[in-house]
Amino acid sequence: GYPLLKRSIYYGSRLLVRQKNTPNGFQKTNYEDLKKVYSIWICMKHSKKKSGVMNRYSLHEEHLETAYAFPKKYYDLMNIAMIYPPKEVEDIHDGTFMTLLYILFTSGMDSTKKKELLTKNYGIPMTKELGKELEEMCNLSQYIKEEGILQGRKEGRKEGILVGVKKGKADEKLDIAKKMKEKGYSTKEIEELTGILLH
Repeated sequence: GYPLLKRSIYYGSRLLVRQKNTPNGFQKTNYEDLKKVYSIWICMKHSKKKSGVMNRYSLHEEHLETAYAFPKKYYDLMNIAMIYPPKEVEDIHDGTFMTLLYILFTSGMDSTKKKELLTKNYGIPMTKELGKELEEMCNLSQYIKEEGILQGRKEGRKEGILVGVKKGKADEKLDIAKKMKEKGYSTKEIEELTGILLH
C-alpha cells in the first residue's frame, strides 16, 4: 500500500539519526563521526516485471555552478539495495548471485536440495549450524507461502460472498418483478419501480 523504496530510505535515515541521539552518541557535536549506513532489502512478494531486479541508491555530489569537490566521505553516508529474487532461472547451476537468491528464497525447494546446491555450486560448507539456519529459513518461506494462500482464500471468500449477495438481490428483484407482472402492472411500470426489464 506504499512505496517500499520510500520506507527503505526512511529506515536508512533512522540508522543515521540513531548514531546522534543514543545515550552513548554525540548529542551536541562530532558529526564527523557519523558512520555510513547500509540497508539491504530482499523483497519477496513482487510482480514478474521486477523478477531479478537489483537496484542501488546512494547520495552523490553534483556541481551546478563552480566546481568544487568535497571529500566523498562527507556525503556518502547511505547505501540502499533493493533486491527482487528471480521467480525462475534458466540454469540452476550457473553459480550467479541471482540464482543463489532464487535457490534460497523463491524456488520452493526443500532444505536438503538447497544444501546440496549451495555446497556444489557455491562452495558453501554446510556446517551443522548453517544447515539448521537454512532449515529455519525454509520453514519461514513455507509459512509465508501458506499465509499468502490463506489470505488469497479469505479474499476469494469475501468476493464470493459479495457476488452472492448481489446475485441474491438481483434474484429478489426479479421475483418481485414477476409478481408485479402477475398482478397486472405494465412492463414500463415494473422497469421504473424495480429496474428489471421483463421480456
